[in-house]
Parts: sequence; C-alpha cells; structure tokens
Amino acid sequence: LAYARREVYNQSVWLRQLVTNTNIEIIPTKERVFDLAFSNSGEHIYVVKGQPTALYRVSVLGVVLTKVVSDIQGHFSLSADDEQVAFIRDRTNDSGLREYSLMVAGTDGTGERPVLVRTYPEKLDVPRWSSDGRSSLSAEGNSDVGGRDVRSAESRAGKESRARWA
Repeated sequence: LAYARREVYNQSVWLRQLVTNTNIEIIPTKERVFDLAFSNSGEHIYVVKGQPTALYRVSVLGVVLTKVVSDIQGHFSLSADDEQVAFIRDRTNDSGLREYSLMVAGTDGTGERPVLVRTYPEKLDVPRWSSDGRSSLSAEGNSDVGGRDVRSAESRAGKESRARWA
C-alpha cells in the first residue's frame, strides 16, 4: 500500500507492508502530492507532485526519483504494459484560450504527444487506458453547463470516438 502522509504543510510518500505492519518513507518531500499509483508490474510507484506539477517514478525500494513528464494537470494512467502514460495538460494557447490536451508519452519520458485537444468551455479530465492498451480515454464535458461524454483516441492512429455517459 502506497500513500501520501501530510504533516502540517509537508507531504511525503510512504509504503506500508501489510504483512509486517511496517511503514517506510520512500519519497520525502515538502511539496503537495496530487496523485500516486503503483506500476502494473508492482516494481515502481508513480507520483504527481510539486508546483508546477510533474510526474515522477521511483522504485518501491525508494532512493532515486526520476522525472517522467512536466506540466501535468494532476491525474494520470499507465498502460497495461507500463510502457506509456496518459495525462491531461492544461495550458493557455496562443489565442489566450484555456486548452486541455490528453497527452501520451513513454514512461521513460520520450515520445510525448497530444491525442485529443479541447478548448474551454470543453474540458478533458480523468485519463484512462483501454484494457488492450491501444486507446487512451478521457472524460469530456462542458465546464459551464455540465454533462460528460467519454472520448477515446487510438494513441497510435489518432482516431477518435465518443460515447455518452448516462
């Protein structure tokens, strides 16, 4: 079990061994932790922290923290084979409008690219991978009037599809 522990304004990431009932600090930090997850292999923990935010990877044994991608909205999703990560990037575009991009990158930080882009009031959120790892998914909706759809984008082919949430 991995979790963020907050003491006053400082947060750190801890690993709890359930069998032995012990806790080990694996990422000491004085920054806010926004999201964390185990890799599907169980060998690494990924964590979004800092301001500006970035996604980092660390072995479950701790020690070396490696930055994967920068400027991430907060949530992320790993593909089933742990080779890719999907995340949302929120920025102001050249026209001065707020833009949301569903991004995909290798878990080594290479090959970063957008697969879906929406401009405010449309918003992308909650990235996820399809079980076969070929498509990344995102909730999509109008920030002003509500409503949500699910958008799917094939991460390699760039094809897009849409499904309505009931």
